[in-house]
Amino acid sequence: MNKLSEAIKRMAINMILGQLEKNKKELAKTIAGKFDIPFVGEQDEIALAEGVLSAVSDVIKGLSDKK
Repeated sequence: MNKLSEAIKRMAINMILGQLEKNKKELAKTIAGKFDIPFVGEQDEIALAEGVLSAVSDVIKGLSDKK
């Protein structure tokens, strides 16, 4: 049963990472639309949100590699 739950966990993590990567531009625009940083243009806010999404992906990958 433990191997089954580990396999399901890996599949779920891979699905989440795949969706984050596949929809990065759309997600970044949505995130950037939720806040306004003074003196920062919309395109820079989107780039910042993309960086945050990349960091989140890296953290998820790192946590999933730990045992």
